[in-house]
Amino acid sequence: MEIIEKYYKSKNRLLLLDYDGTLIGLKKRPELAVPNGRIKNILHFLESDNKNRTVLISGRDYTELAIWFKDLSLEIFAEHGAWGRKNKVWQSLVQTKQEWKEKILVLLQNFKRQAPFSLIENKSYSLAWHYRNCNKRKAEEIKEKIVALIKKIKEENDYPISLLQGDKVLEIKNKNVAKGNIVKEIIAKNEYDFILSIGDDITDESMFQQIPQKGISIKVGEGKSYADYSIPSEKEVIILLMKLSLL
Repeated sequence: MEIIEKYYKSKNRLLLLDYDGTLIGLKKRPELAVPNGRIKNILHFLESDNKNRTVLISGRDYTELAIWFKDLSLEIFAEHGAWGRKNKVWQSLVQTKQEWKEKILVLLQNFKRQAPFSLIENKSYSLAWHYRNCNKRKAEEIKEKIVALIKKIKEENDYPISLLQGDKVLEIKNKNVAKGNIVKEIIAKNEYDFILSIGDDITDESMFQQIPQKGISIKVGEGKSYADYSIPSEKEVIILLMKLSLL
């Protein structure tokens, strides 16, 4: 395989990995996506290789990632790059106003009553409304209402926010927080002879857009993407990373 051959021949590698939907399958509830021993072992072997810079870039709340990966030393960026961990030390990487959150949170809570199996995730710099467990038709109707109202609130108040519509999740976040911004900064600071980026949804597209032509980007699942390649599911991702970790 071309990826394995390029990896083997390279000496300064950058691995950029999403978490949910990429390393582990999407769960009914976000807190159930705890990494298993296989995932942690693969990441340990990858980040232990002194030729690698292994970076986990996730939209997930940093407090969960801090607990789940406390025994690993790999670099982590959480909440789309709002928080970063290096040498096991976390720090906030953005300074943005949060006036919008309270108003949008009340809006989501009101609609949650209409979709009782939906979930609201309140992160440091974003809010996410998960509707994976709801009636599909009803949830789509509610989502369209939420999107319309948030756009109206955004325009009326000139809030610096953006909406991301992912796989059964609607996320509202500060517009200057994006995975692509972090990736751009990482790549600019070093010359890598191998870059691999893997992600599964719309939040990873800004990451793919920053990968130089010599790099390799892979989208997990179907759908249009800026990625160079696609792979069916997280199972194939794990197989690929396991092969790389054993080289």
